[in-house]
Amino acid sequence: MAKDIEKTPPTDDLLTPRRFPLDRVVAISLLVVGGISMFSSLGEYLNMSMTLNRLLADLHAQMPEFAKITYTDQGLAEPVGLAIITLEGLIFGLAVWATVRRITAKKLAFWVPIVGYVSTSAVIFGGQLICLMSDPAFIETLWAATQALQPGTATPGPTPSISVEPAPVA
Repeated sequence: MAKDIEKTPPTDDLLTPRRFPLDRVVAISLLVVGGISMFSSLGEYLNMSMTLNRLLADLHAQMPEFAKITYTDQGLAEPVGLAIITLEGLIFGLAVWATVRRITAKKLAFWVPIVGYVSTSAVIFGGQLICLMSDPAFIETLWAATQALQPGTATPGPTPSISVEPAPVA
């Protein structure tokens, strides 16, 4: 009776796609976070001058050698902000499409939203850099800050605190 049942060993075909248990959850979670981030940043890029002024204020706070300036809009901030929004939406759409395709094909998909995030970050950085590099006040301030950091020049340091040194023991 046992001889009548044909025992076939399970075949582990290397070409059969495998599912990773948390891949779908992680990929969809990353897409949701990316969508929320994209929609919450729309206001920042619609008013790109305000965003760049905040960036310059943060730069001054972190690096006192960089003088406190305001961004002088040369008419470039609004088109660059719209380009950033458009490219951000396009990259997000491609990331959603590629992730869904990979999930349905049972392929590893969590990395697609990460690549989309890195691509979007590069677009945002590039757009902000284009706007800042077109501002003559930024270029002058950046040049002055780099000159202040050259060796041999005095850089402003922390204010000396009052400290009591112990008297020498005789």
